[in-house]
Amino acid sequence: METIKTIAIINDPKVTLGSLSNIDIEEKYAWDVNWESLSEHHEYIILGGHMGAYEIETYPYLLKEKEWLNKVINNGTKVFGICLGAQLIADSMGGTAFLSEEIEFGFKELEFHKESEIFSGLKNSKVFLWHRDTFTLPPSAELIASTKYPQIFTIRKFYCRTIPSGGNRDSF
Repeated sequence: METIKTIAIINDPKVTLGSLSNIDIEEKYAWDVNWESLSEHHEYIILGGHMGAYEIETYPYLLKEKEWLNKVINNGTKVFGICLGAQLIADSMGGTAFLSEEIEFGFKELEFHKESEIFSGLKNSKVFLWHRDTFTLPPSAELIASTKYPQIFTIRKFYCRTIPSGGNRDSF
């Protein structure tokens, strides 16, 4: 039986695992990945980047990544999307990623729409946001928390969030 690994997909060389880097997580660069070689038995963290999920002409590897995400999420693979990762998942599963009318910057309080034990520590606290890209939710997604835009959602029992990770591996 194959050992389950956690693999981080890096979409931007300037975006790292941060506080998760001291955990046993294999890193792969999205532009170098042979998507067909990735096992659906592993767990994946899709990291952020400066680009938007809709910028496939400038970053053609995003198209292959979205095709792969659609396949593995529909097959039950555990995927955790952070920032751009959440956009890519939303876009690949029937939502639409786009450039919003305004930048969301600063400390914001999340409005919770659904109870979630995993993210309960974020209730009644402010989180730092700095992005302009956002998305509409896929039809099968459930919104957990939002500001003016979706921030945390679940799809097929897996979580995606646009806010930066606090480094808690249990939130996967």
